[in-house]
Amino acid sequence: MWSVYIIKSNKFDWYYVGMSKDPSDRLTFHNSGKVRSTKARRPYSILIIEDFDGKISARRREKYYKTGFGKKVWMKKINNGPGFPARSPAGHQNHEAGWRLAGGPAGNP
Repeated sequence: MWSVYIIKSNKFDWYYVGMSKDPSDRLTFHNSGKVRSTKARRPYSILIIEDFDGKISARRREKYYKTGFGKKVWMKKINNGPGFPARSPAGHQNHEAGWRLAGGPAGNP
């Protein structure tokens, strides 16, 4: 199973959208400075994890979220904008929306 994740810097107002088979493990890489594009804005917390059955569908969603329209969609999810359900308890799958908000201080459920 592949996941699309959105992380936010704990020090800056900066977000990163990525995909991985293990978002929690990938967060460790981001926070350790091993990812060039996120190294300067460490540390991070996971905000959203969206699960997909295949790599292709996950890649499509990742690319969409990196567009202006896609960013508006995930920002509404984060901020509980109109048309999105209330936040699930930390780390629980929200089956109606197909996404889940990550919880815990380090973004781990």
